[in-house]
Amino acid sequence: MTAGSLISCLLPVHNGAAYLSEAIASILAQTRMRLEIIVVDDGSTDGSAEIAAGFQNVQVVRQSQSGVAAARNAGLRLARGDYIAFLDADDLWLGGKLAAQLALLRQDAAADLCLTLVRHVPMIPGTVGAPLGDAPRLGRLMQCLLARRAAFDRVGLLDDRTRTRADQDWFIRAAEKGLIEVVVPEVLVLRRLHGQNHSLAADSRVEDDFLTIVKRTLDRRRREGLSLRAIEQWSA
Repeated sequence: MTAGSLISCLLPVHNGAAYLSEAIASILAQTRMRLEIIVVDDGSTDGSAEIAAGFQNVQVVRQSQSGVAAARNAGLRLARGDYIAFLDADDLWLGGKLAAQLALLRQDAAADLCLTLVRHVPMIPGTVGAPLGDAPRLGRLMQCLLARRAAFDRVGLLDDRTRTRADQDWFIRAAEKGLIEVVVPEVLVLRRLHGQNHSLAADSRVEDDFLTIVKRTLDRRRREGLSLRAIEQWSA
């Protein structure tokens, strides 16, 4: 890795105008980084694309509404970076997030990806979202990921056949491929909970997606004669 390594920061958004500016600003606050910022507008009707276009050096791509996994994949296909990072439109990176992850990947040349801790933050009217939420936890989430580009070459794109659990499916497949992860043991991502988070929606679709991913994983691992360790790791 060199100091000039390019990091592609991919941000999918669907009707995220209320939070999008702060999310983009938290990417731009990652100082001394060579960044490529790609916002994929997934059929928004609230002016999200126009908000993103108001920032300098932000590439905006529009597509018809296809779901967050398809939007992330659209960004991946355009990304030119040596490293890949993601942020959702309603979440925030804290200062130094990318620098800490890059440093850890530089220390361990065998590591394929780096995660951070995450804190879930309930939004309070009139505030931006101070860290008042639950205890920190390991973020096996796309928002907490910095991966070498080669990791996606090995694992593939996200599975866009499910709308709510494609990131967990990707991490299971990454474990199956033997990718090595390292962790920055600090809270560097705030996941803001506001009642309308797509990935946390309490409806039958979430349960259906979870069961679909488990079935696909079990079928794949039986075919390949593998253990269930990847599922157990993700479920822990």
